[in-house]
Amino acid sequence: YAGDTVSISVRPATGYYLKDITVVADDYDWDWDDDWELDDSWFFEPSHWFDGSTSSDDDWDGWEVSVNRWKEFTMPRSDVTVYVTFAIDTCGAGWTDCPSYRYTDVGSYAWYHEAVDYAIDSGYMEGVSKTRFAPNDAVTRAMTWMVLGRVSGRWNLEGGSPWYADAQTWAKNNGISDGKNPTAVVTREELATMLYRWYGSPRVYGDLDDYLDRGDVSSWAEKAMIWAIDSGLMDGMGGRTLSPQSPTTRAQLAVILMRLNNL
Repeated sequence: YAGDTVSISVRPATGYYLKDITVVADDYDWDWDDDWELDDSWFFEPSHWFDGSTSSDDDWDGWEVSVNRWKEFTMPRSDVTVYVTFAIDTCGAGWTDCPSYRYTDVGSYAWYHEAVDYAIDSGYMEGVSKTRFAPNDAVTRAMTWMVLGRVSGRWNLEGGSPWYADAQTWAKNNGISDGKNPTAVVTREELATMLYRWYGSPRVYGDLDDYLDRGDVSSWAEKAMIWAIDSGLMDGMGGRTLSPQSPTTRAQLAVILMRLNNL
């Protein structure tokens, strides 16, 4: 029914991966003789609701319906067609055109493999050497400033003295960080806070009551952690555990960057 949340389950064949899902609303002929009234009704336009007093074309062919990162969409008031695109998995069996192929410590089927490919291909992250990505190494605060700068299109933050000086200044000037302790490990709650500030500190609803270690979250990081969990940027560690004081690994940062791209 219109307004329902529809979930799409996709299982690629061996040697392929899911490249894209596109949902398109089919033609819908509005019958203005029905009970719909423009002055007091709400109508559904694929991707968002709009006030019925707003004019709109009657031809709905070609309207794409928004599909989120969980492969869900909201059913419009028409039939839809789901288009699924697959591509050959160039990262399986050691194929050399995989972005992370050269890193011997990134397995083909590691849970973070796709995210590392994204981070490398986008230029947001790079290996610690020509052959190592070090997915389990901790991320420092300075590295976080540099990466967020790159995500913001600031590719000129390297080359200072020390190497993180320009990224440090950029993070301070934009209210993302206080710029202190650049070589210290960034914790999960610190990363959530930097991301939250970088995203503009949006209004937050909800709480962390479902997590057993919610009391370990610092008061200054609570809103940021709620936002990071609710937006899907971060997951609990081991079910109902947040581990806010735990170090952020490079693999975790890569996954968060990929999710950030879909926010």
